[in-house]
Amino acid sequence: MKTINIEATNHKHNLYRDGHRHGLELECDACNQTYHDGICCRECKFTVHEQCAFLLGIRETSKHPSHDGHCVELLTKGAPDHTDPTCHICADLNVPWHHHLVLMVGFGKAMICNFCRSGYDDGYFFPRCRLMVHESCVFIFDSPEITHPCHVRHPLKLLTDGAPGYTDPECHLCGSNTRSFLYHCKICKFSLDMDCAIRDPPPVSLSSMKVHEHTLTLMPRLISFFCDACGTRGDCAPYVCFQCNFVVHQKCAHLPGIIHINRHDHRVSYTHPLGPGEWTCGVCWEEINWSLPEEIEDIKPFKVNEDGTITHFAHEHNMRLNKDGFTLEESILCGACVRPISCNTFYNCSVCDFVLHETCVNLPKKKHHFLNVTPLFLSPNESATTKCNACMQYFCRGTMYVGDVGIFDLLCSSIKEPFNHGCHPHPLLYRHVLMAYIILRSACFDYFIAQS
Repeated sequence: MKTINIEATNHKHNLYRDGHRHGLELECDACNQTYHDGICCRECKFTVHEQCAFLLGIRETSKHPSHDGHCVELLTKGAPDHTDPTCHICADLNVPWHHHLVLMVGFGKAMICNFCRSGYDDGYFFPRCRLMVHESCVFIFDSPEITHPCHVRHPLKLLTDGAPGYTDPECHLCGSNTRSFLYHCKICKFSLDMDCAIRDPPPVSLSSMKVHEHTLTLMPRLISFFCDACGTRGDCAPYVCFQCNFVVHQKCAHLPGIIHINRHDHRVSYTHPLGPGEWTCGVCWEEINWSLPEEIEDIKPFKVNEDGTITHFAHEHNMRLNKDGFTLEESILCGACVRPISCNTFYNCSVCDFVLHETCVNLPKKKHHFLNVTPLFLSPNESATTKCNACMQYFCRGTMYVGDVGIFDLLCSSIKEPFNHGCHPHPLLYRHVLMAYIILRSACFDYFIAQS
């Protein structure tokens, strides 16, 4: 640290400029705000923002409205031993359940309690973090930690500053934004809003429901699914029957077995499934399709033209399939795998000398593979030295598969599991270790092959 001079300072020790230490934000002893750079005294462990350093030049101030007749001197080493260290103004404005200064105010229409989400009435207002709590809602702080039936493995702790940055702000049971108040498990990154945690928690299981004959169990996770009752997509905490693989929204689990509607003279009974045939809704007259919708993606790397040629995404000209069966020179390489065309069927460009194996032309633009958690995308390789993150070998030009954790050449991304190798009688499974290798592990757990 570098010693600095502050004019007219009333601090007796040397002051130093304090930089950003180890990526941590420290608290200014003058304004109580966090900071990165400031001024500090190593003797009395006093630290201030650079913006607050002007306070060190103030010796005393007079005519303070709270103390007429005497001057009030600025001290930077804490209160003297002969006096009470508690502030004589705001001592009564602190509460044990929150660490910021609080004011008692009357809530207007625009001031909303962070717990009950309503206005009016009297309550506590924390100017620094903008937290607002009705006086009648303070009982929530009597339970800073709870054990919830939907998460019995660990206790949930009450947070008042919103969800931590490392987790989703959505409630894991209803999907709503947890806002300022939530109960949270740091170990599992599990969060509940006030409704699901205290006010109206959903039951862990449901029995004797009209929509299903078995007991339904709540799955407290943010997962995507299709409801077997209404046929629409859901994204959080369904009720499931593991015996039948039956999944429904929480609201659909309470559907009645029989209803009356004004569009029909008779009672209408719930039926699942409707069975084969063409069905039409009697209210909106839309077709009822009980097959689960699938997201259809165009993963073809080329389009077929009317003249029989194709337009491949990796080349600007049209290409035509060649099935003459003659062998090309070894110097003629495929523009995708960068290997000799040889006697394989291939597509050649009608304008330039660009050629592709027929098998390389049909490589999907998007594929799922064990090398990457998320899908891989086929992409042209413009570099002359690209390293495959699987085999650690360099390759040049052609095409490659790109994922969120690395780049993979066409050979490594073509390997499928289980992998059968002639040197071992059992199928081999993929295992990644923290080395410059990719290891294929067999079902025996004792046979390894390093891919080279």
